[in-house]
Amino acid sequence: MKSTDRKELADVINKYKGLIYSAVLAQVRLRSDADDVFQDVFLTYIRKAPQFDSEPQRKAWLLKTAVNIARQYNHSSWNTKVDKTDSPLKDAQVSFEDNEKGEVFEAVMKLDDKYRLPVYFYYFLGLSSKEIGESLGITAENADMRLSRARKMLKMRLKGGHFDE
Repeated sequence: MKSTDRKELADVINKYKGLIYSAVLAQVRLRSDADDVFQDVFLTYIRKAPQFDSEPQRKAWLLKTAVNIARQYNHSSWNTKVDKTDSPLKDAQVSFEDNEKGEVFEAVMKLDDKYRLPVYFYYFLGLSSKEIGESLGITAENADMRLSRARKMLKMRLKGGHFDE
């Protein structure tokens, strides 16, 4: 690898590391697993050396690759034997200023992937419906529908306590 290629790779990693790591962590739920998947995403980027016309294309490719590799990881024979449902992100050390935000985050992390990822991508990563669709291999309309359904699920789960109207 040339030094210019290394600098470009370092720039890409620095620019997208937070976004990709967050997306991966939302899927695999354990920091140690997220570290492995994160590395695989950028190894795939190096091996395939894709060319892009714009940064949004690069971002979409990295997110889609991250989602696909995380899915493969979650469905691997070893990983299917590990129970992660009891405490989502228990080793991720996620903290919030107030308890309400923490409760909402925990409720989001307990949603199925189908609904958790669009919500996480939209509210926590700030992606548009179009970007969510591209990342998950669905249409923007389908992403909107999943967001709508997830909001209804969250409203039902969070009824009571701080969240009653």
